[in-house]
Amino acid sequence: MLQYKKSFYNIEILYKNSVYVYNPFKGIVKLNQYLFESLNNLNSAKDGHIQVLLKNGLIVDKNLDEFKKVNFINYIAKLNMNQLSLSISPTFACNFICSYCFVKKSNVIMDKQVQNDILFFVENRLKAGTKSLKVTWFGGEPLLAFDILEYLSQNFINLCNKYNCRYDAFLITNGTLLNSEYAKILKKLNIKGIQITLDGPERIHNQKRPFENGNSFYVILSNLKKIEDIKFNVRINLCKDNYKYIDELLEIISQDSIRKKINDICLSPVFKTEYMKEEERKKCFEIEEYAEVELEILKKILSKKLPKKIDIKRVNVGNSKEVLWDMNIDPLGNVYKDEFYMGNKNDIAGNIREINLKTIVNNPHFIKHIMSNKETEHKCKECKILPVCMNGNLQHMFCISLKYNIKEQLKLYIDNGVCEYE
Repeated sequence: MLQYKKSFYNIEILYKNSVYVYNPFKGIVKLNQYLFESLNNLNSAKDGHIQVLLKNGLIVDKNLDEFKKVNFINYIAKLNMNQLSLSISPTFACNFICSYCFVKKSNVIMDKQVQNDILFFVENRLKAGTKSLKVTWFGGEPLLAFDILEYLSQNFINLCNKYNCRYDAFLITNGTLLNSEYAKILKKLNIKGIQITLDGPERIHNQKRPFENGNSFYVILSNLKKIEDIKFNVRINLCKDNYKYIDELLEIISQDSIRKKINDICLSPVFKTEYMKEEERKKCFEIEEYAEVELEILKKILSKKLPKKIDIKRVNVGNSKEVLWDMNIDPLGNVYKDEFYMGNKNDIAGNIREINLKTIVNNPHFIKHIMSNKETEHKCKECKILPVCMNGNLQHMFCISLKYNIKEQLKLYIDNGVCEYE
């Protein structure tokens, strides 16, 4: 007969006179008095209670090493041969001059040879059995090279139809070139999501994200009001000199002409990078500080009934650079495992025309990133949110904000609907 123990990854909270238990493998449930007593006294628990607790992941086999389980799932995901994920920068040119940007800008634009090298690489992976192709359009500003985006997208769709492969695409753009005509074309090209960054109300956004041609905030808002064919995520990069003004931004995007087109509002700290000037680095939050600010802004977003997904689900990998068939391609066809070093010659893993399974196994860049979770052993083994994070932010040398505010975020999640067991 199997014996059980409480999952190490359970997080219990008392909220509004009820007990809730969160487990990253199953979610969050409200337990009545009898189920909660059974959870803490498994030896005397009724069989029916055991089944409910087991179904919700709150108890596990007594002999299961949950830490090894998490790492086992991680290794399986890293070596997934059925999925190919590409972040493609058709140009490093950009019409913004953001002080915190980590991409090394240049006016180089992807030529036809590199485009065809990418298509050749993708077709070879599809021939080898890839069942899912995911493309993220990145930059620079990818819409400055819209013809390349359109050419490659249409060919990706054709190849996926030919080899019975699922195709999904996402666009990261500053929004200044996103007119209604482009939006209609993007929808036809199966680009199902768009991310646009707004770092505050007009005066603050324009300071944080200077536009070569004037008032970027006004241009972006005008474009968003006009497009009808596609929804978008609003990303807000937060640091010490803009977070106090986010109330004003939320008020602006609460207008019906914009609100109804928003899929999600994504918050992120501005990450310190080696490319930043010291004055910009000083504006970045320490992660504990950011956790407080994030929670405050989350509450304001939800109070205004704006779209916001509270993401507390587990992940299989912490960072895309750890996945074998996940890579970033620059306008010259150079491949990087880590997007934060795009344009840095020392971090080029090779050229797309030479990347294949035989070359990867001898490539120090691929091996370094794919085998990176040895850090887990000493930094994350005793952390209850490891399955949600998978040390994804160790590249920045800090934990994710959820480590510091998860109980408060869970309360927000509960207030927006939760699976209950009575």
